[in-house]
Amino acid sequence: MAWAWVANLLFAATSIPVALGVTGLEPIAAGICVALLLLSIAVWGWAFFKSLARTTRDEDISVGDLFLLRTTAPKPVRWNLYGALVVCLAVAAATAVENPAATLVPLLPLSYMGLWNARYQKYPKRRVARRR
Repeated sequence: MAWAWVANLLFAATSIPVALGVTGLEPIAAGICVALLLLSIAVWGWAFFKSLARTTRDEDISVGDLFLLRTTAPKPVRWNLYGALVVCLAVAAATAVENPAATLVPLLPLSYMGLWNARYQKYPKRRVARRR
């Protein structure tokens, strides 16, 4: 969970000055955004393969359940991960005009939600369809 906030801090520290007119940071801000996108792809993959392994153990996991925190997640986890997503969306919206790569970054908090769910969420057993 802390990694989502560290990424937000790095994202904001480079993108907000660019939005305020510091042109020297433009390549760095764009590079940070692309690096965070690549990190999010890796975390999404990790979450996907972790959930795939759990599905083979007869757990019923849907994509919506994987990438959106259910109410069974502890309240601090939900507050942290949804908070990181909201902050990331706000920074992306505020800086997207000057740094279009900023629109890619909100995928990272979503990927951390998926990873948390893939690792810790309790899912029901899959129901087996009866043949007639």
